[in-house]
Amino acid sequence: MIVLFFMAAAAATSAPAQPAPRSAPQTVPAPSTSPARNVIEAQLRSPPRPGNSTGLSADEADAIYKRYLASIGERPDRAPDDSSGSAQ
Repeated sequence: MIVLFFMAAAAATSAPAQPAPRSAPQTVPAPSTSPARNVIEAQLRSPPRPGNSTGLSADEADAIYKRYLASIGERPDRAPDDSSGSAQ
């Protein structure tokens, strides 16, 4: 009985490993076209702004910052749009 066990174990370990079957090469799907993607691509194609200016005055930046701080924790006015094309 023990001899059969050792013979089975030896056969299992000495069997040549079968190579995994090769699958077809993976292709990357083309990116979807959406208005958001078009905007981002247009921004990436545009030349950088001259200088280090953000385009905002100190008063504008301060007003945006204060509105941002005041809005933390508030619920949005509407639910997110399901047709935005974002992956979920």
